[in-house]
Amino acid sequence: MTGRQDSAGSAAPSNFGGERVTYPASPCISVCTLDDDSVCLGCGRTLQQISRWAMMSKDEQWSVVDALAAERAGK
Repeated sequence: MTGRQDSAGSAAPSNFGGERVTYPASPCISVCTLDDDSVCLGCGRTLQQISRWAMMSKDEQWSVVDALAAERAGK
C-alpha cells in the first residue's frame, strides 16, 4: 500500500498540494513476456524501463505510470 494510514486505518492521500510524495506501485502484473519491440505484454513497459525501475527517481516512475495510463486510455 502506498501512502500513510490514518487512525481509522484508511489510506491517507499519497500527494500533498498536488505533489506526489510517495513512489508509485510497480505496474508489473507478473505477465513478463516481451514482444518483438521489447515491450512487456503484461505491463506495457519497455525492457529499459523494467530494468531501470528500481533505480528511477520518484518522478521518473510516475512519468512511466502516467504514460502507461494515457496509452491505455487512448486504446
